[in-house]
Amino acid sequence: MRKLLALLIGVVICSAAIAQNTTAQNTTDPDQVVAQLKLWTKTDADPIPDPVYYGEMTDWQGGHMACLEVAFIKYESGVLHYSFKMWAKHNGSCEYTDQTTRKVDNSPTCVADSEKPNPTAATTTLLTKKNIDVAHSVFRTMDFPNRRAGQLLPCLGQTLAQARALGYLGAAGIVSVRIQDGQFKMQSSAHRIYRLRLAPTDPRHPPTDKVF
Repeated sequence: MRKLLALLIGVVICSAAIAQNTTAQNTTDPDQVVAQLKLWTKTDADPIPDPVYYGEMTDWQGGHMACLEVAFIKYESGVLHYSFKMWAKHNGSCEYTDQTTRKVDNSPTCVADSEKPNPTAATTTLLTKKNIDVAHSVFRTMDFPNRRAGQLLPCLGQTLAQARALGYLGAAGIVSVRIQDGQFKMQSSAHRIYRLRLAPTDPRHPPTDKVF
């Protein structure tokens, strides 16, 4: 009887430890997720004042779609504002360190980026507070209360109707957001998953490995 009781107690303790570890490794509440991120508006005194997160965008099956870097700007009323740049692999690698010859062709038009000669031009992968004009940019957002992500506001002087007509407001639904196994993951209804290594990096010294 004592052996059976000891065995049951051991199972309970082991199950509790596993549950606690799973919870620690799988955070799904948006507020708790954002609490683990470095925001540009709160990093002036930080050793990395303009942290960037590196990773990739995949499809729902985990197939690679694009190399990715994201800067999280601010978090207000359940809305996470972010800036991002994406580019294709070269020779099977994202080459995060190639910040000049690797041109990014999908940088949002609403972001004032000194690396871009005009709002629709291609730019480099550089993503710092020095070349991104935070005060004069309309960033993309993850609107958790309304479960929408993407370009939600007009920019460049357009009205809301004009921006919609131009295709600037093509936002997708948020299926889930989580921190799991050391990664930030946001899955959208557009069959996209943002996967970022949960280690903020100085954009002037990006990762030399393939991240994943």
